[in-house]
Amino acid sequence: MIKEKYFLLTTLIAIISALITYYYSQFHYDGHHYSLVFDHSLDFINGKKPFKEIFLIYGIGTVLFHSLAIIIFGEHLQSLMLFTSIIYSLSLIFIFFLSNKFINKNYSFYLVLIIFLIHPVVEYPWANYLVFFLFLFALNLIFLSNKTLFTFSCLLIGFCSLIRIEIILYILSIFLYISYMSFRNKDFNQNFKFGKNLYFLVISFLPIIFFLIYLKSNDLLEYYKNFFSLPEIFLEHKNTNVFNLFLNLIKYLYFFKFSKFFFEPYLLIFAFSLIFNLYYIFKCLVFSLNNEKLTVKKNTIVCCISNFNTFYYTIFK
Repeated sequence: MIKEKYFLLTTLIAIISALITYYYSQFHYDGHHYSLVFDHSLDFINGKKPFKEIFLIYGIGTVLFHSLAIIIFGEHLQSLMLFTSIIYSLSLIFIFFLSNKFINKNYSFYLVLIIFLIHPVVEYPWANYLVFFLFLFALNLIFLSNKTLFTFSCLLIGFCSLIRIEIILYILSIFLYISYMSFRNKDFNQNFKFGKNLYFLVISFLPIIFFLIYLKSNDLLEYYKNFFSLPEIFLEHKNTNVFNLFLNLIKYLYFFKFSKFFFEPYLLIFAFSLIFNLYYIFKCLVFSLNNEKLTVKKNTIVCCISNFNTFYYTIFK
């Protein structure tokens, strides 16, 4: 009964978050974050071609989800906020289930409570929330140790790259990391075989392949290529480069006034998360070089948390 209490409390937090978000959305409007994605989805429903007749900031997956929200909840801005609030609330529940694989249910609840207190409501109907939801859903399916569900989870992670294209980098980093550890450490290879890792990569890329086929068959591939010129245009406009942007990120996370913590408390979590990731990745590399034994739990923590925290940073920024 006590164990179920923490799940019920987590569910209550998720419901409160959805209700507050819906109430908040009635009085808050952002012409960029709200109207832009709403217009994209409405144009897509009306038959306009993506990348040719619709300028998409993120991927086609965002448009598909938001179009579904408009069809279900109606043709108004709050439909997107209602849909996103449900997505975020479910994500909080998924965090509870996922963290419970490693820690007790009471600590899992406290984790959800802390995240809720830091980020209680959905600010915008933005792509980050969709990626966060799908990634958490996929991780929970992976832990069920079912081949069919594992395949489906790979497809979900691959579909995330159609929402935000940079997810491809995360998919490749997972593949390269596990491949390296599999070759360097026999114990690791017993739990994370290279064949399964390659299967993950292939299945994850299927949504991307089908998307490229769709673009080619509809003569949209050339228009889609223009999408990748945006970062270069941004760098030229700001008169900067990728290295300087990275330095600015480090300064933003680790060198800010203490008073800023009270207005943006999540910065402290991000800073510790990055340090935590680097520590565990370094620790696993040391294990692999020394051919020391790694437990399944340690393997799983490193593979999942190092990527989960990346998505956690993505959604709140």
